[in-house]
Amino acid sequence: MRILLSWIAFNNDLRKNPKTGKLGGPTLEILREEQFDVLHLFSSDRASQDKASKLKRHVEENPQEFNIKKIVLEFVALISPADYRPLWEKIPVKVGQILRKYETQNPEVLINLSAGTPAMSATWMMMVGTGQLQAKLLNAQINRDSGKVSVETVDSGIYPFVRELQEKADQRLGVSQKYRSAAMQKILRELTILAQGMGRPVLLLGETGTGKTTLARQFHVMSGKPENHFQHVVCGEFRGADLNLVKSQLFGHVKGAFTGAETTKSGMLTESDGGTLFLDEIGDIPLEVQRLLIDAVESKRFRALGSHDVQESDFQLICATNRDIEELLQTSELSQDFHFRISSFRYIIPPLRERPEDIPVILTDLLKTVNYRKMEFEETAMDELIHRLQQSSLSGNVRDVQRILDHLVLQTQIPEPHPLTLKEISNYFTENREPTQDEYFLETVHELLQQWPQTSFAKRGEKWRDAVLNVALKELVERPEYKKKSGELNIHKLATLLGVDHKTIKSRNPNA
Repeated sequence: MRILLSWIAFNNDLRKNPKTGKLGGPTLEILREEQFDVLHLFSSDRASQDKASKLKRHVEENPQEFNIKKIVLEFVALISPADYRPLWEKIPVKVGQILRKYETQNPEVLINLSAGTPAMSATWMMMVGTGQLQAKLLNAQINRDSGKVSVETVDSGIYPFVRELQEKADQRLGVSQKYRSAAMQKILRELTILAQGMGRPVLLLGETGTGKTTLARQFHVMSGKPENHFQHVVCGEFRGADLNLVKSQLFGHVKGAFTGAETTKSGMLTESDGGTLFLDEIGDIPLEVQRLLIDAVESKRFRALGSHDVQESDFQLICATNRDIEELLQTSELSQDFHFRISSFRYIIPPLRERPEDIPVILTDLLKTVNYRKMEFEETAMDELIHRLQQSSLSGNVRDVQRILDHLVLQTQIPEPHPLTLKEISNYFTENREPTQDEYFLETVHELLQQWPQTSFAKRGEKWRDAVLNVALKELVERPEYKKKSGELNIHKLATLLGVDHKTIKSRNPNA
């Protein structure tokens, strides 16, 4: 008996293929290609549950299209499908309950890695890699030209160390020192697992200066590949460039391939063989080149410009952009097919204003670099600088921190070298004043107060403070960062955050 376990791919399932007119996506394509007796289809909230129901209906209404006898809908409530911890706590229990029903039927368990968030895929890999679940990992790939789907088996044998990795990643890689925010620690832990050999493309999204290039380099280091096999391609250089030069930079060219090609030259794909190819600013890659890259990403085979010979390169692809990915797709600057191939694992890097606890570590790292390592601070001046940075909007993120340090370094050299003083820090931020986090907060509160009379809370006669506390508690009590290791609510942390006493938390939350 063949049992398939899969999450609903909320953004990609039930999407119409413009060539065939048929509905497709990771789940439907794997059902068309492979034969299963039963699919247990997981969802995590009301919207994904509704989509799973629609997919089940579509399959049942088109039995000639899909190789499946039965679909069972499974629901696992998650606050965030990208949060690894609750997945690791809930999925093994849920899967155990499901598989106990089939114990007498000699089941063959298969897992669809093509659908779900990176955290969901990482959970499946960990369960199989640690031996907690005996299953095969499947990954569906779609050929752009033919539309043909191929289903690859991912070798789980490369993950037998995952449990040890899960326990020791922080110490070995300095995760807790590199990043203090829960969001960045979670991203780095998942990248730690992916860097060990799965080979699927990674897409990094986020504002300029959030550290996407740094993460790409860290990923390469974690993979254990040679340092000189990291190839960083800034695709912004392609904007307005001759198409032959773009192709040449990526794929290489042979002598005489175009005017000016006086010698044979290897491209970035060749140079990254056995290493990592980092395509930065992917929205600037010409569409014709995107189409060529699709084939290279899938097959790891390509031709140099002007050559009939096929070359091979085993590279790990990482892509990044600071632009809105949905807007790039809508304006056709990024093709749907290319996006599908490069976003097996997708991460959004939060801006510094959303993770101010990372600023002290980022500042410490910068002060070790050649431009700032001679910089000295008057007593308490470092604490003041950190406080000021945490209060700043930092729209350029790490680049803004560097810009501020550049100006402060100059101050320490006038009239002669000296430690940076509190007064110099204060003068700089006064002269270069930007809206503070306090002012953004006040603006938000002002907007909320204007909306307050139209809310159901106000119409029921509730007081502003009570309504805000109740809504905040309803949201926060489910978040893992406000729970202890035992799973109990961390009342002290919540009370400190909201500025209320413990009794108020307990009176408004019966489970506290």
